[in-house]
Amino acid sequence: MIIVVASRHQSWLSFARRSTRRGAAIQRARIVTEPLSDYIKWAMTIDPQNIEAGEDIRYLPPHQATDIRLPEEDYWLLDEDTFVLSLFIPDGSSGGFARVSDPGLLQQCRTVRDEVWARAIPFAQYVA
Repeated sequence: MIIVVASRHQSWLSFARRSTRRGAAIQRARIVTEPLSDYIKWAMTIDPQNIEAGEDIRYLPPHQATDIRLPEEDYWLLDEDTFVLSLFIPDGSSGGFARVSDPGLLQQCRTVRDEVWARAIPFAQYVA
């Protein structure tokens, strides 16, 4: 299968390679409904490229996260103290990102990251 990657994704792959070569860890956990949505099916087609660039990508079905107090929004936790929300417009497409400085929400997201990561299934194992 040949996958055409948008230039924006190429930029991410270059960033990921540079970052992981310097010793940074890039971890991505996706809590996914099953059956998988079309978006997640698409994301899984580019995951091998992200993994090759140095990302560690894992999946967690929601029934394995029922006791985790997940935030309402999709987010990125960068390092230990930079928290960025993914924004979406009503039609579901990306509305950009917003940096948040709420210490309570930041701590919740750290806790969620640790709980989700401990349970999440590595990509290769999840797709097998």
